[in-house]
Amino acid sequence: MKPMLEKILNASIDILINEGFAALNTRNIAKKVNIKPSSLYNHISRKFDVFIFISEHFFSDIIYPKKAKEPKTFLIELFNNFRKELLKYRHITSIFLEVVPDSPKYLEFYQKAMESINKMGIDKKYCFSYFNLIFNYVLMYVYDEEYFKDKFQYNETAEPALFYDKSLKEMDFDKYFVNGLEIILDGFISKKSRKHH
Repeated sequence: MKPMLEKILNASIDILINEGFAALNTRNIAKKVNIKPSSLYNHISRKFDVFIFISEHFFSDIIYPKKAKEPKTFLIELFNNFRKELLKYRHITSIFLEVVPDSPKYLEFYQKAMESINKMGIDKKYCFSYFNLIFNYVLMYVYDEEYFKDKFQYNETAEPALFYDKSLKEMDFDKYFVNGLEIILDGFISKKSRKHH
């Protein structure tokens, strides 16, 4: 990656993490890298390119399960690693509502997930729908997880106002995430077995 593109990427990630998705615009990026907003387009053709850069950078850090595992276990580990990586980059979930798997590292993640979904017995023509179901579950879970962690971080001593506030404050996010993922994947298996009867 060229040095200016690297600066643009780093500035974009910094804005996203510290100021949020709404602040990720060409004016703020240009200001952060000390160039005029119009000059930014000498390095990128559109704002969407920044989303692609962030996505590619993000997926280059994903850890893939090492050993060959049965598909359900592989998917749980893969998407749990995806979640953990999402949690390192505040507000990044919004990026994945904007981009599709079209950069090399994103495509690699997508293909590994799709292969495992197919190995669970899901017809290839439906794998994309199943992938989206899991992917969107992870995005929304992380979005909610960030929200509730932020809510309680700022006022640790406050008594929860609603009964569910207390349960969320004490929630084991890792455990509940995996539980939700298992429910989704068991649903895949159940649908497959019903189809064969």
